[in-house]
Amino acid sequence: MIKIELYDRYDSFHRPYYEEILDGRAHAIRDERRLYKACLRAKILADQIDGKCHVRHRKDIENLDQWKAENDRFWVSEQVSDGLDPEGVIRKADLSPLPSLEYAKETENDLKARESRMKAFWKHFEKLRGLDMFAGAGGLSGGFDKSGITKTLWAVECSEAGCVTLCSNLPDAKVYFVDANEFLDRAIHLEKGEKLPPWLDCHGNLIPDPPKRGEVQFILGGPPCPGFTIANRFPKAEDIRNSLIILYLSLLDFYRPTYFLLENVEGMLNYRLGATQKTESKIEGGVKQGMLKLILRAMTSLGYQAQYNVHQVAEHNTPQGRTRVIFWAAQMGHRLPAFPEPQNIVQTRRQWPPTWQRSRRAAPLPTVTIGDALTDLPAFDWINPHREIEQTMEQRLEREKRSDNIAQYDCQENSKFVGKDHQSYASRPVSEYQRKLRANVPVDELYNHVTLRWDEQKSMVIEQVCNVPLRPTADHQDLPAKLKERFLSDENSAASRQGNYRGRIGRLDMEGVAGTCMTRMDPSGMNGKVLHPTQYRIITLREYARMMSFPDSHIFDLSKMRAADVVRLIGNAVPPSLSYDLALPLRDVIVDKFEADQRQQSYAGKIEGLHVPVKKNDTSVHNHNAESNENEAPTETEVLPVQIDAANGHGSKDDPIALD
Repeated sequence: MIKIELYDRYDSFHRPYYEEILDGRAHAIRDERRLYKACLRAKILADQIDGKCHVRHRKDIENLDQWKAENDRFWVSEQVSDGLDPEGVIRKADLSPLPSLEYAKETENDLKARESRMKAFWKHFEKLRGLDMFAGAGGLSGGFDKSGITKTLWAVECSEAGCVTLCSNLPDAKVYFVDANEFLDRAIHLEKGEKLPPWLDCHGNLIPDPPKRGEVQFILGGPPCPGFTIANRFPKAEDIRNSLIILYLSLLDFYRPTYFLLENVEGMLNYRLGATQKTESKIEGGVKQGMLKLILRAMTSLGYQAQYNVHQVAEHNTPQGRTRVIFWAAQMGHRLPAFPEPQNIVQTRRQWPPTWQRSRRAAPLPTVTIGDALTDLPAFDWINPHREIEQTMEQRLEREKRSDNIAQYDCQENSKFVGKDHQSYASRPVSEYQRKLRANVPVDELYNHVTLRWDEQKSMVIEQVCNVPLRPTADHQDLPAKLKERFLSDENSAASRQGNYRGRIGRLDMEGVAGTCMTRMDPSGMNGKVLHPTQYRIITLREYARMMSFPDSHIFDLSKMRAADVVRLIGNAVPPSLSYDLALPLRDVIVDKFEADQRQQSYAGKIEGLHVPVKKNDTSVHNHNAESNENEAPTETEVLPVQIDAANGHGSKDDPIALD
């Protein structure tokens, strides 16, 4: 049995976000890393231990933000007061200052050793030169670059909005506004030494040549997924977009990077190759899991080690339910990175069983919720046009009351979006998630906090959104009969046979997570739960980006693209928080290899410094420390290397002497 001391989460004292809003209170400041000492002890079995974390007293932490930047680290400054029953109900008022904490000497030494290791590593390490294919908004490369282990120098994207966004947010990268096939084709011809005409994009701008072989150390990307996703109701047996997987693997063959990462939807794992089209919405036959087998076969045939795993992004500091499959490939002689363990507790319909890739049964941090993501942003409502249903006295009074502290915008005005694209935050960060997303915003400047707009012909959408009650999970079923969509409410519709499509034209829950962010923000569509929890509008572009874990410093230039383009970029993106967690095991692998190489170089230096003097034309070995005979005339010698036993670090008497 192992004796342990128990700590509890300080955030457990805070009321839910929604209750704070109803009471008109300012939101309490949350910190998922803050604990209090519960003054309870317990005995557990060794196999009940799920992981290791470090807890420090606040006064022993010099830089709190830096301390919390590492996984599995927490802080404490209070404890349950003496004289109280620690097993009873504990309130915030029942806490008192914790004088100090004692730490195990072994743990302190481990932390100091790690800090020393990382300082030595960062001092000499050169970041991996990365190529981001199908780069989109830069979510995948953004997370890896944030880890410090990679530097994206090249990014390929075929959408103009994506290229504009990449140029703004990846200033050190060469951005290629070209088709990926064209990119690889030119790289191959240049490698053959062919002379090619200048490379121009569709606007006549000169495009730099692709990187040469040997320059790219890391390729990462997620080929377009519409042909694989279960959201595609009309899959095609011969979908040309699926061939982009082959193109992506061809880049692996051409560049032969040290590491290679492929991201896609989970549906890819069950995609059949060689299937035939049975009906408009169904394919049959073919090779079971054919695409999965093809990818692994291609990677291993090229001499790479390979592995894959499925990740739920809500378990990686993202307030959104979304599964993604990740393939890793590494050259022989370079260890494959492990897959990251879950960081956040998430209640999902699928319970993930422990596997060799997933040893934890739980996670150290609570779920990142919609409230954690949105509550520091300025509030505003859409103005209800009342074209279908006349305004009631109750609605008029409510709007007048809300207009005192909530901005009111007419979303039918002649503009590209609704709201202010550039403004100040409503408050300082309320949650740890908000603090991290705002970390690199130099001043109090908020961008992209605007919604899509609908024209007068679609004003019913506006009226529907403004009539869904302001309560968690309210949806189209709560609308007045005159505003209900027939395909959602008719008793003979497909919706009536499938649970009424709950969640469409639905409000998000402050204490929950969002569904999968799609490439269209349509309230009545497949993922129509896009209404703000407490405001009469859909969520803004910045809120959508936060639900995908994009930092606030990642700006979308609305003077050069449509708001709908931003929605598409975000919906297609990989959450930067997931890619950051994927980068940390890669960092560990590279640190270990760096240290192994340093030891080998040091050892080789010792070998090189060990020499044996022998007489010229004489193969007998002389001891370095043997005293010379003063009466013997000095003889010319040459220095010859001695073979060293790598196992014990010294020469054997039977080791031969090799003459040069």
